[in-house]
Amino acid sequence: MLEQMKKAVRKNYKKLFIMLGVAIVICLGFCVPYIVYSHIKPIELDSLRDDVDLDEILDAEEYDKFNGKIVTVDVRYVLDQYYKKTSSTSSTNVVGYGYLIYDEESGYMLGIYSDAADGRKIWSKQADATYNYLTDSTDKKPKNVTITGKFRKMTGSELNNFKKTAGEWASDLFDADYRDCTLMYTIDSDVNFFFMSESLIFPIVMIVMFAIILLIVFISYATGSSVKKIKKFAKKNNLDMSELERDFATASNVGKVSTWATASLILVGNKFTFSMEGTKWKVFKNNDLVWVYYTRINSRYSVNSYRLTAIHYDKKASYISLAGKQAEECMQQAMECYSQRLPRTIVGYSNDLSKEFRKDYDKFLSHKYNSYGESN
Repeated sequence: MLEQMKKAVRKNYKKLFIMLGVAIVICLGFCVPYIVYSHIKPIELDSLRDDVDLDEILDAEEYDKFNGKIVTVDVRYVLDQYYKKTSSTSSTNVVGYGYLIYDEESGYMLGIYSDAADGRKIWSKQADATYNYLTDSTDKKPKNVTITGKFRKMTGSELNNFKKTAGEWASDLFDADYRDCTLMYTIDSDVNFFFMSESLIFPIVMIVMFAIILLIVFISYATGSSVKKIKKFAKKNNLDMSELERDFATASNVGKVSTWATASLILVGNKFTFSMEGTKWKVFKNNDLVWVYYTRINSRYSVNSYRLTAIHYDKKASYISLAGKQAEECMQQAMECYSQRLPRTIVGYSNDLSKEFRKDYDKFLSHKYNSYGESN
């Protein structure tokens, strides 16, 4: 019997393994491409970042070895805009700006690059504040604005524009050659830290959750926990397993209900009712049942869900839930089996019976349970 039960739930386990595996693959399919590369901007995973200080870069003789590293700098002086990047599909659609900044602590000029939104919202205003301070329109220094980005070597038109703008400022501000006071690098803040640290939290959490569930399901399958409740029931009621096996062998299979996720079934015997729900088997006694009925579970998500309620003499209830197109038909067949096999049990629901059960239990029992006992 136990082996038959394990075999019956094996298909449900396979479905769960497949569903969980597909869910993990879908989440990975969402995450991996963006971890490697984003169509919007390069991705930097916060936990894998190798941050360096600007001072560490300036102290080094070779700047190239820091190319691609992440650096955070407090920017006070934005001297000028030297670069405007447009979309590949439209020359009027600006997607990013390059600004020449002056690092007061080191005495060097270098570039920063941001997307168009930050350029207009933050750095353009910082450039205005710098201009007002340098032209003595105000005696207040601009406030520091922190930028975090990738330390990137400039090339092409970006580099040419940078050299031209840096040359003009080096001559006017320092009376020096720009090559003596500039780094031909930019701090590129157009790196999608937000996407990695915030937007991917949900799919990553889902991957972990699905993986944990998959592990739990696998352990459940490997340890045979699908029949754990059967063994526990036999031990609790001092039953020999052979007694359950005999009733299981002659029990009526009232139908199998399958959904996209799992399959369920009910077997009604003379002494016991067995049910498989998902990956678990359950059993309860029939000999002390006073009332058996089924009801529809109203839900916007599971319109074909039904619950069988089996009430015992001590008023405790056992439940079996089914969902699927054949669920109601299965419940109806179960009611027929109970009517045939359990003559002292009331089968079916009515409001009058429910009221009598709650308010006058003795009268409720007199309908069948007690009267059958007296006549037999």
